[in-house]
Amino acid sequence: MDLYFVRHGIAAERGTYASDFDRPLVDEGVSKMKAIGKALKKLGARPDMILTSPLVRARETAEIVAKALAVDEKLMQAPELACGCGLRRLAKLLEAKGNPESVMVVGHEPDFSVMIGELIGTPEVEMKKGAVALVRVSGKVQPNNGTLAWLKPPKQLVAIALG
Repeated sequence: MDLYFVRHGIAAERGTYASDFDRPLVDEGVSKMKAIGKALKKLGARPDMILTSPLVRARETAEIVAKALAVDEKLMQAPELACGCGLRRLAKLLEAKGNPESVMVVGHEPDFSVMIGELIGTPEVEMKKGAVALVRVSGKVQPNNGTLAWLKPPKQLVAIALG
């Protein structure tokens, strides 16, 4: 399974909205995610589905990326990806979705750093806002069953988009 982890883009500051759930992407976050979506297309990302946390900033990120990849119809909300998601919860979610061959998940930190670290058998990795990692999983989604194909910070993805 190709498992893409996409951390949401730059969002409004905490405290500017009544609920953390409602914080949207700021203009810079939107423009960077559009470029990151183009970069993912150039890198050949073709997910069978995109699963997103229901939090506004993650949903907006997923919508931008899905549009760039022309897979809008493959985008689904997954409450399991809200803040606090762990590897077991992700594995159950993917199993319920039929363990697709290629899936993109859009969510949050520190969840993604921890899950990627568990999958590849190393301490946490750093996932900046807008970063994307591709982990190739052999068999079940469980600790030490993945290989990190690449981890690209947002600056590198924007550079790829610009050519």
